Amino acid sequence: MEFNDYDTLRETHNQWVDDALKQSHKKDLKWTQSIAVGDKAFIEKTKKLLGDKANGRQTVYSEAGYELKETQRPYGNTVNKKNEFENMLYWDFGFG
Repeated sequence: MEFNDYDTLRETHNQWVDDALKQSHKKDLKWTQSIAVGDKAFIEKTKKLLGDKANGRQTVYSEAGYELKETQRPYGNTVNKKNEFENMLYWDFGFG
């Protein structure tokens, strides 16, 4: 996508914003659950810039183009709930 001048870019961007606001107000997961979203060249450049930090990240093709994603893991102890607080250390701050 190329724009020949600033005014064309500005008008196009304004139209994108207007169109987005007319649609549902749901969160678009590609923007919240991906490290990067764009064309393949952008994703490859991002991976290169991340260096070793990109290890384990996957390039996924979607309707938006390409996404650089990492595995989503649940928070907390999902295997053994009864031992969830076994390794907790209580601090005595001396208040009171």
